[in-house]
Amino acid sequence: MKKKRRQASELKPTSPVSGKHNPRHRVFCAHYAMSFSAREAGLAAGYSPKTAESQGCQLLINPKVRPLLAEEIKKRIEKAELSSQMILRELARVAFSDIRDVMSWGASGGVKLKASDELEEGAARAIESVTETITTTDAGTTIRRQVKMHSKMNALEKLAKIFKMLSDAPPTQNINILTTTAEDARRKLLDA
Repeated sequence: MKKKRRQASELKPTSPVSGKHNPRHRVFCAHYAMSFSAREAGLAAGYSPKTAESQGCQLLINPKVRPLLAEEIKKRIEKAELSSQMILRELARVAFSDIRDVMSWGASGGVKLKASDELEEGAARAIESVTETITTTDAGTTIRRQVKMHSKMNALEKLAKIFKMLSDAPPTQNINILTTTAEDARRKLLDA
């Protein structure tokens, strides 16, 4: 059974966009701003499953569609109330989080987790997940609690890239700095 393809005139965008644009382009942009998938947006705009992805990719680089797409994405961001400051703040919370804000331990052993209502907001936002596993055997009951923090290294790397502190280019100098230092130390020890 063949599906009937909808005509562009039958398509209605999910959000109004100013200006005169092809209705199919409006629908594509509205859906792309939600999914960031050229294929899904192409299907929503009425392109066939065989051509939706390639048509979507072509629309993404179309100079007539790009301003419309930028406008739709901006609307989505504003609707979500996202700002670059919010993103930086969240990355900083993860990057500079301290596990001691979530739990404590001593030299004699024993790990104590803080209750969720005792956590400061920054500490709570740095937590990726909390799990509790209860295992009951003939020997007794074992309770295992696990707190997983978001990756500090990923957050630090993202912040460093945002502030252009890291280069994507591979280092060209001092590649063997540790090796050279170890060789120098070995030579000094053998010569002494």
